[in-house]
Amino acid sequence: MSILRKSIDKSRLSRSYHAIPRDQLKSILEEGLPEHETLWLDRKYNVPEVEPLSKALSSSVLDETKYKAHDYNCDNFSVYLHSVLSLDYGCNACGIVISLASERAFNIMVARDHGENQVYEYRPKKDKLVKVKKTERPGYVIKGQTILI
Repeated sequence: MSILRKSIDKSRLSRSYHAIPRDQLKSILEEGLPEHETLWLDRKYNVPEVEPLSKALSSSVLDETKYKAHDYNCDNFSVYLHSVLSLDYGCNACGIVISLASERAFNIMVARDHGENQVYEYRPKKDKLVKVKKTERPGYVIKGQTILI
């Protein structure tokens, strides 16, 4: 990944941010996810547009560290992705679902799609964001679990 390409991705993503307070993000998560516990890290959150977020995930973040289940499992990857988006990109609307019921950790993200805030799950093996539904996928349980965001 070239430094220029990474810089372009950062710029596109940061220009799309919409800063919202914790209370608003709390409402978005309550509306878009099954019942869960939340551990809050910040008071304000930078919510990006979904298109530049998807491009940044595909072109920058994953080119630097490819997801490999045998030596970089989903738990480690979710912590890595949360850190890179927050520290390198200033995007703190990425959470880590700590799912003891699923025995794994995975990422959720809040992003704007046509002006509406949505909750997405990032699937690293498929390299894509998908909207989270109230009906959970097997192995990715959110109900009753803890989200660090």
